[in-house]
Amino acid sequence: MATTTASLNTASPTEGKTLARATAALLFLETLLMIAPIVILGAAINWPASLDEPASVVLPLIVAQSGAVRLGYFLYLLYSVLFWPIALLVVRSVAGRSTPGLLLQLATGFGVASAVLRTLGIIRWLFPMPLLAQSYV
Repeated sequence: MATTTASLNTASPTEGKTLARATAALLFLETLLMIAPIVILGAAINWPASLDEPASVVLPLIVAQSGAVRLGYFLYLLYSVLFWPIALLVVRSVAGRSTPGLLLQLATGFGVASAVLRTLGIIRWLFPMPLLAQSYV
């Protein structure tokens, strides 16, 4: 930890600008990736409203729109995984040269936990759900 703190304290202004630009670019990408699954899955299976529908309605839609469903949930998975590096980069950008305070460290922990838990939740939609839908139909 001391090594990380020392490197943060000796970062040049150019490195800080580069970090800020990289963080901003990832946040912009994250925004696009958050919108894409809503548009793709909404058009394909009327998501998220379809979550209230019975399996007899939704599973045939998943099979019929399997390509769009896979793409939508893959993008959902991608933006979920990106929460991890974004949490780390935002905290480094906000903290600047100083060591992140307790609240920033806590925010990082929640960002990483969000990435892990969301990723685990989305994986079930990407892999077992299409197989279950196919066996149902």
